[in-house]
Amino acid sequence: MEKDLLFLLFLHLPLHLSCYFIFFEFSLIGIFLNILYVPFFSSFLVPFIFVCFLFSKVPILATFLNGLLDFSVAVMEQTTKVFQIFDGTMFTAGKPSEVFTLLLVLVTLLIFLYWEKRYFKRTFCLTILFFSVCQTQ
Repeated sequence: MEKDLLFLLFLHLPLHLSCYFIFFEFSLIGIFLNILYVPFFSSFLVPFIFVCFLFSKVPILATFLNGLLDFSVAVMEQTTKVFQIFDGTMFTAGKPSEVFTLLLVLVTLLIFLYWEKRYFKRTFCLTILFFSVCQTQ
């Protein structure tokens, strides 16, 4: 379970890097929120909307299912409002140089290579180094 969660964290790393190179900033809490929201929407909400559609012609069942759907969406809205209080989670650095961009790409490839070879301690250390270099750039 822990290794699956770590794999998801490392999987989101290139996505956040792309935001960094396009907008010159990324959200530090965004990785966690993606791990929370993406499975909720893809595994629960979308199939549940499909079930609601299938049973939309049965009034009693449709009312009950729509109530559950409204409740689940309201819970996610409240969760989003809770995370909006974390105001200082955006990492803004400006446009990186070409050398720094190449370095980030190479470090990302190394992280994935170490992960694939099951060098979890090296992967963790390299990731910490990666983010510390990003902070100082």
